[in-house]
Amino acid sequence: MRLAATLPQVTASISPVSLAVASQSMMYVVSRGSENNFGSRVSKLYVGAPGEEKVHGEFCRYGTDPGRALWPNSVALDKQGNVYVSDDWLNRIWHLIQMATF
Repeated sequence: MRLAATLPQVTASISPVSLAVASQSMMYVVSRGSENNFGSRVSKLYVGAPGEEKVHGEFCRYGTDPGRALWPNSVALDKQGNVYVSDDWLNRIWHLIQMATF
């Protein structure tokens, strides 16, 4: 077994619980955060050679407003590149349309 990537320390490293692999070395990582929900988010990451990992954006941060989540659990992608994020606490599935930048 080999380590695929070390997640950047600025994000996605507080209790990662799910990931989805996209095209062009991109992945989406769901982080639950700490017990006070600090760090709860979904991050879009580039995973290249060691040391080349880069955060391309973050979304579904903590909250109840549209596009936010209280307890994100999983992430999935469809063939068109749309992102789906489930929220256990709010009983929601967010459909996030692929955007060029986050």
